[in-house]
Amino acid sequence: MTSKRDHAGWLMLDHRDSPGFSEAEMRKANPRLKPTAGKGLYETNVVHCRHCQKGLIVHPLLMADLPYCHLCDAYICESCKVTMAASGQHMPFDKLADLIQERTLKGLPPTITLERPHG
Repeated sequence: MTSKRDHAGWLMLDHRDSPGFSEAEMRKANPRLKPTAGKGLYETNVVHCRHCQKGLIVHPLLMADLPYCHLCDAYICESCKVTMAASGQHMPFDKLADLIQERTLKGLPPTITLERPHG
């Protein structure tokens, strides 16, 4: 039986041979990263939002903290969760790509944009 953790990727930040980044810079870059991730060697799990493909840094034991889309059975980012709740539409990235491809094959201009309201 597979687990949602089986789909996680891996991020490694290696600053052992460089001055690295300050704790303030790391907090600004991504609040989910440990402030000390800019120094030395840092490794963590990464999953991708099914709706926008944004990489989400997760603690290996706390994947339940991520928003989850029950319609596509995958983790999503907080921005896509809010967008989906506000619009009432479920638009995962693969569905969006299929719609654009169908219109292109029919010779129609893609009226669907790849931009998301949250960027």
